[in-house]
Amino acid sequence: MARLPDELLALAATQHGVLARWQLRRVLSRATIDNRVARGDLDRLDVGVYALPGTTCPEQRAIAAALRARPAAVLTGPFVLAHHRIDHFTPDAPFEVLVRPGRRIRGAPFPYRVDPLVGREYELLGDVRLAAPVDALLESALFRPKIRDRSLRVAKDQLAWRNLVDAGALLRRLDERGADDPAVKAFLDAMDGDSLLSESEGERRLGGVLTRLDPAPEPQVWVTPHRRVDWYLRLLRLAWEYLGDIDHASAGARRADAVRDDELRLTGVRVLYVTKRDLQDRAALTANVMGAVAARADELGVPTPVLRPA
Repeated sequence: MARLPDELLALAATQHGVLARWQLRRVLSRATIDNRVARGDLDRLDVGVYALPGTTCPEQRAIAAALRARPAAVLTGPFVLAHHRIDHFTPDAPFEVLVRPGRRIRGAPFPYRVDPLVGREYELLGDVRLAAPVDALLESALFRPKIRDRSLRVAKDQLAWRNLVDAGALLRRLDERGADDPAVKAFLDAMDGDSLLSESEGERRLGGVLTRLDPAPEPQVWVTPHRRVDWYLRLLRLAWEYLGDIDHASAGARRADAVRDDELRLTGVRVLYVTKRDLQDRAALTANVMGAVAARADELGVPTPVLRPA
């Protein structure tokens, strides 16, 4: 087997072992490519798209589709979330290829449509365009119910934790794309009324209890220039923090929690903590919340918030 030039090998390594004929032509002649294919040095994946022998992996189907659909084709959907190693999304996740207006792909063995967005942002994987994380997240909702709503909510959280899509950027993108955009509609349906500011499934479930209060606490509030809390009830200067199994399990994390408590106490803010175990008994959690709210209201001499019907 003849070795490919180093620049093609490097490109193939980035593209999960896949190369398109138009990429090979940057270095090799048509006759050389044909000879390599005939000898088995390149395995045909699709029209004009090949894989290096021994590189078979689930990602190749999506990469081959995008390379065949050029120019300006963009991969989007759950596959892109898998690329970013988001939980519940695997390398064989479904995808969609978005193409420029007028592009037709005869006998395409993959889903494609005209890209509805003008001036779309994208990332490069070799020569393959991947939708920006925020758009890939929204467009993954178009694959419901094959993709579970909870998986989409987890994806939103994890993209935020990795500084790929923060809440502000998500809200701006939703506004830019507009309420009539099918991806926006599907995504908001999957969020099921979530404020989009919560950063974990635990925070959301806690919010399902807290937002029954009238007045209701607000999510993700900066109570000092340097301290943000998961939920905050301004009337009572009362905050709630969800303690996740990972984020608050270590000794270092617990020390950081204690430092934060001391800082907030000096500003007159009281912090209450809720764990995964607390969330397992919604009735008991609701009772604890109401007890804490009543005690704090009495302490401050202000009206006690009421609990709206579930």
